[in-house]
Amino acid sequence: MSLELPKKAFYEIQKTVQNNVGNDRIIEVKIQEKKPKGKLPPAVFIFQKFALEASKILSPSALQVIIYFIGITEFGNYVSMDILTLSEELKLSEKTSWRALKELKEKGIVVEAKHGQDKRRKDYWLHPDAVFKGGSADRIKKRLEMQEQGLIPKQENPNQQALW
Repeated sequence: MSLELPKKAFYEIQKTVQNNVGNDRIIEVKIQEKKPKGKLPPAVFIFQKFALEASKILSPSALQVIIYFIGITEFGNYVSMDILTLSEELKLSEKTSWRALKELKEKGIVVEAKHGQDKRRKDYWLHPDAVFKGGSADRIKKRLEMQEQGLIPKQENPNQQALW
């Protein structure tokens, strides 16, 4: 509900409340109309240092793959993909896609695991220190979970140090 009152009317309301309470007490009256918040579309946090350093050291095809993965990642940084689909989506050869993924894995940006049901597909997780889809508490929880599962090292990978 929106009140269409002049600003002077709000001051009169404030004055009336203060007068009815008495002079021996200090009363603060705050009248504020809040506008409804718009809902944001799905978003991923990309950490600046990672973005800057990745743009300098990754090959063009590795950059293309990581940007694609960022675009399709699920909450918790999960991506399920096979090389053929990745190659078709990015219009890259399978060999180039494979090399780009290998580079991302060697740099510790992407972690790979076998898909639970489909042997053609792989499951990938994006390192939570580079990018993250979810809240900050979820990011910390996911990082610890990935360390416990051995997906990312508890000690930093020397290949990652330039990235974050």
